[in-house]
Amino acid sequence: MSRKILPALGACAVLTIDPLASLNSETLEDAEAVAACKKLVNKQYVGIVGRREGLYQPWAPYNACSIEFLLQGEPKGFPERCIESFMSIPILPVSIEAHPSSRIPLKPSNPLPWNDCYLSTFWGARVRSPSLFTEAPIDCIFDFDEMCRHRRFLEADLARHEALCSAAAQMPETLTSPANSISEPAPLSTLPRDGPSSTLTHLEPEFGRDSTRSVSLKTADIDEDGDSMEEPVNPFFSNAAEKQMITVNFTHDLSTVKELNDPAEFFREVEAIARIEEAARPRILAAKARAIKAAAEIDAKAYDEPTVDLLAARPRGRISRLVSRLKGKRKSLVRRFARWVLPGRISS
Repeated sequence: MSRKILPALGACAVLTIDPLASLNSETLEDAEAVAACKKLVNKQYVGIVGRREGLYQPWAPYNACSIEFLLQGEPKGFPERCIESFMSIPILPVSIEAHPSSRIPLKPSNPLPWNDCYLSTFWGARVRSPSLFTEAPIDCIFDFDEMCRHRRFLEADLARHEALCSAAAQMPETLTSPANSISEPAPLSTLPRDGPSSTLTHLEPEFGRDSTRSVSLKTADIDEDGDSMEEPVNPFFSNAAEKQMITVNFTHDLSTVKELNDPAEFFREVEAIARIEEAARPRILAAKARAIKAAAEIDAKAYDEPTVDLLAARPRGRISRLVSRLKGKRKSLVRRFARWVLPGRISS
């Protein structure tokens, strides 16, 4: 059985947020923040691993990837954000006779255990996970042809979304009022409906124009092991996971999920972690200030003013004496060196 990166590219994967691993190093030192993270309830979410973030580095503690969340039911449109219901990609098995997109559903290696699932260009995120390999079988993965179809659909949806945003931006203000159900296009870094605000630093949602980087067919090539054959390598050892990102744990075992959770809950969990970090910031700054003050007090007690002056003068005096000695012995040193380099040519 071949060994694959966890998660495998093009595979369905179950992910769960690891709150403690998502905290920055300073917040991890705050006991109150750590305790708050341990109380969080983190659900399971299912998505497709669309692409890796940079070159996969097995020696790094974490690697990053882009996940496209699996949604279930009739696709919804968000006119106020220039998103239409047909901007969706159905996946087998389907029972909806007239899918809004009229697209032939994607066919995974095995049918999904849930009916009427689909992907949307506008529901995804970049996350990092521990650098692990797995030999466990993958329940559901898309081959090269299906991944190419998937990316063609994404490109079409992104082009349509960009056109709608441009048209809405040029409309008179009277036509972009709530009464007309068309408002000013939302920033491309936000998510529809219940997604997080764009102020979160942990997560960079795959929304709008930014997602075009993940739909290039040139980087969609997948080898027989399900891994990408082309990865950005400039700079060669760059690793997006080195940045502070939401950290998740993956598994390819879909049987652990009985019912799909709304991915909007994922972003609420992200916001909860962000709030914990925000609340910890004043405590961290206060702790730093106390540490600096304590260190200054220790220095003041250990060294009075005359002692400090003496310590400051000692290195300078030693250097001066050393220079004087070298000057006095300069001629002797030169003659000894010459005898060593040119033996017999210099008389004693």
